[in-house]
Amino acid sequence: LSRIGENGSTGLVLFNPNPANVQASVTYMRRDGVNFEQPVTIPAQSRTVIAVQDITLPDGSLPLAGANFGVQVIAGQPI
Repeated sequence: LSRIGENGSTGLVLFNPNPANVQASVTYMRRDGVNFEQPVTIPAQSRTVIAVQDITLPDGSLPLAGANFGVQVIAGQPI
């Protein structure tokens, strides 16, 4: 995780050094006990950047905007 800029935007950068795409699951755990999961494909020998504050749920809400949270990343290969 990295804080970027004056507005404190948070970015999550996932690196994949493998020669094939990797499937991963990112679980966000807010301080209030609400958890949700985001499936991610990280391209081979590349990176994926997630702008955490821009994550939108199906109801249109921004669950991590201004929230305190933790992150767990589980991937099928080392990343």
